[in-house]
Amino acid sequence: MPLTINILVKNDEKTIESTLECASKVADSILVGDAGCTDKTIKICKDYNAKVVNIPIRGNRSRLKNYMIEKNNESWMFFMEPGEIFVSTPELLNLEDEKTAYRVKFINGDLITKEVRIWHKNNPTEFKNPVFETPSVSGKVKNIEIYLTSNQMQMDEEKVASLNEWRSNSPMSKEPLYYMACYGLLKKNWKNFLNSAEIYLYANNSNDTPSIMTRYYISMVKSYIKEELDYEGAIKNLIVCLARCPLMAEFWCLLGDVHHRINENEKAKIFYQNAMLLGSKRKDNDEFPVEISKYKKYPEKMLEAIRQLEEKTQIYKSEVSK
Repeated sequence: MPLTINILVKNDEKTIESTLECASKVADSILVGDAGCTDKTIKICKDYNAKVVNIPIRGNRSRLKNYMIEKNNESWMFFMEPGEIFVSTPELLNLEDEKTAYRVKFINGDLITKEVRIWHKNNPTEFKNPVFETPSVSGKVKNIEIYLTSNQMQMDEEKVASLNEWRSNSPMSKEPLYYMACYGLLKKNWKNFLNSAEIYLYANNSNDTPSIMTRYYISMVKSYIKEELDYEGAIKNLIVCLARCPLMAEFWCLLGDVHHRINENEKAKIFYQNAMLLGSKRKDNDEFPVEISKYKKYPEKMLEAIRQLEEKTQIYKSEVSK
């Protein structure tokens, strides 16, 4: 089961070595795509015996990575980014048939996202999307117990410029709208996020993963941000989310938070309990992210806070009635 780790680089001398160190412990070979480095990145890669291919084309990142796929000689390929490292070194990878692609798990604080990163060269795959390149695979997709984290920014100035260009060149496309909304959320520009998100949902009349997560983040902003409070709007979006994914504890917890904020604590308690009960039944076979604390720690904390509030209220009522 020969495996090559592929890394697209462009002036990543500050972060590439940690990634190469991890990759060298797992892969049979390392393939580095040089997208125009002018610093010491390539020298560092060669020190780790990586094969370096100069990418003769320029343009969006999907085109560059698709070029790397063409140059891949091993059976299995695993794409990593500069700055990414394994949380713990994976043991022998148990990769199954050639028609199965694999999602690895990316840890950022309390959040775990899942991204397709591994597939066989005989599995027809290409990257799409000029900014936040995503592999489009055929056949089955499964999650694998590989955990990554990163010490590099995920949204630099070059990506922002590329995103704006993509939006300008594809005014009728819904996909850049999604990433415009994500950027607004990342920058905490709440009005920009809500506007982009609503336009995206209007354009994307489906309940796919991006639209469901967009509704969830809209609900978060409308529940927590003072200037954008709209509890009714938050609840409406959360109902759609739960209809699609009733085992997502994240959705139940936020629904509990909304009702706690509007002093409907009996309903809030039910929703927090649902987060733990239904969340415990969720299987690790989907592509949705996971907020670890929402499956036990957070709902337990909120239930205890409500219990204490009710106890204090009873004490107050008893004192007043005397």
